Amino acid sequence: MLLSALAALLVAPAAGAATQARQADNLVASIGVNTHIGYTDTPYDDFPTVRQRLQELGIRYIRDHISQRRPDVYSRMRQLAEDGIYLDVIAGDPLQRWNIGTIDEQLNLIQNELSTSVVSIEGPNEYDLQGDSNWVAVLRDYTQRLWEGTQARPSLAWLPVVGPSIVSRAGMATVGDLSAWVDYGNTHTYLSGAMPETESIWSGELSAAARNSAAKPVQVTETGYHNGVNSTAGHRGVSEKAAGIYMPRLFLENFKRGIARSYSYELMDQRNDPAKTDIEAAFGLLRNDFSKKPAATAIERLIGLLSDEGGKFIPTDLAYSLEGAPATTRQLLLQKRDGSFYLVLWNGVSVWNANLREDEDPADAPVTVALEQPISSAAVYVPNASATATATAAKPTDIEIDLTEQVTVIELTPPATAPEPEPKPTPLPEPEPAPEPEPAPTPEPAPQPPPPAPEPVPTPPAPAPTPPRGGSTPTPIPLPPRAPSAPSPTPSAEQPAPAGAAPPGAAAPPAPTATGDRPAAVGPVNRSHRPRKKARHRKHRRGGQATPPVKHRAF
Repeated sequence: MLLSALAALLVAPAAGAATQARQADNLVASIGVNTHIGYTDTPYDDFPTVRQRLQELGIRYIRDHISQRRPDVYSRMRQLAEDGIYLDVIAGDPLQRWNIGTIDEQLNLIQNELSTSVVSIEGPNEYDLQGDSNWVAVLRDYTQRLWEGTQARPSLAWLPVVGPSIVSRAGMATVGDLSAWVDYGNTHTYLSGAMPETESIWSGELSAAARNSAAKPVQVTETGYHNGVNSTAGHRGVSEKAAGIYMPRLFLENFKRGIARSYSYELMDQRNDPAKTDIEAAFGLLRNDFSKKPAATAIERLIGLLSDEGGKFIPTDLAYSLEGAPATTRQLLLQKRDGSFYLVLWNGVSVWNANLREDEDPADAPVTVALEQPISSAAVYVPNASATATATAAKPTDIEIDLTEQVTVIELTPPATAPEPEPKPTPLPEPEPAPEPEPAPTPEPAPQPPPPAPEPVPTPPAPAPTPPRGGSTPTPIPLPPRAPSAPSPTPSAEQPAPAGAAPPGAAAPPAPTATGDRPAAVGPVNRSHRPRKKARHRKHRRGGQATPPVKHRAF
């Protein structure tokens, strides 16, 4: 009984307690996706359709490599920037394979061809798997030279540098501290069929990443699920239905963890694999024919619901509590600039049996959201089920929902509040009398969100701001002050991991200090990023999802 009571305290605010919201658009800005725009022998070569799907999804950040002498790819990147879709560019390969070029050639290319497209520069991709016996020394040297080359170019020095991705935790420990030469740490975290809330995986991954980036924030530049459920590989997949439930939860969980940005691997299946045995043909949000998998549909609806581009603001508090919430309840309170709150709830339980390779349908949990301040209207959304509200109410005091494994978003609109009194203006000299002057119209006050609590709890720094759409230069992720670049000593594998909390001013809330080991079932996948030529809402019942043939390839 005591354990149950403690668990309930962890998942629900105490009665009468106010919870401070976070900016809704910061969640949207933390979502990215990997692409292979230069793969001309895959569906990626149908760029008009790729561009259309990215626009529909609402994802603003992609991750991709670049090669020398590919004006077709540079043109496509610039067109995406015109749509407000910006690039984390993987800058180089220490072995200079695949026409990637030297560091100077890569940076010159970014400067001359992609100045309006690039939002961050990333080190080499999974170099610990590339067969170089001296890879640790080579990667440390390359990381330092990439940083110094970026800082030496005034047109690039404003761009944040993301550290190299290293697959194994042991490899991260061996490489050691790179924090003098990076603004963000990096990790590739795949869950191998486990649910996104599996803390033992994330704590171990973030702890390992902190060995490279110290207290600096982290980006997860590859994550997600494949649908090759009949594969015998150690990296296990999930069904399209399960991935459709897990992927929105994955982005939400990573935002809650303080990860600055997470890039799903990848946008599209590159080839057709009806047998579902090829895991490298099944990572896409889209199928090989550009049709949307359930994950793409759910993410598109979630982004559409929460997108709120504009300047920064200070979110306010909402007083509410959850009644009947199980210990597995997950929640996130967001707010838009117009004052509307968005309470995101889901039950963090498994929907896929990796051993039996079959979907699970966990029981629903009746939960009441008790509103402890006035709300003028409420609407309940389930992005997996519908783009429109599944329930609405005026002036609710309680909202009953079936808490399910799918994400539920409750939009709560507070009543319009009177504007704060304006200070008395400084008297101006009397104007010359005018014949029959007309009194100035009294401006109609704009609705304001409820004022913040007297001493609000500081909100963790926001994730990367969204660059303005329409082709202007993207706004970089705000960074803490950079320390002078100084060589880091080459560490041993036994060096203890530094703390993983991000400093104030980072692009996202601080990444937690973490411990733990990767489960044996989570096997790395080598994707060398190389160019190749009383409102009452009850659950919308989910019928069995037909799984059409999947169609893909690898980094």
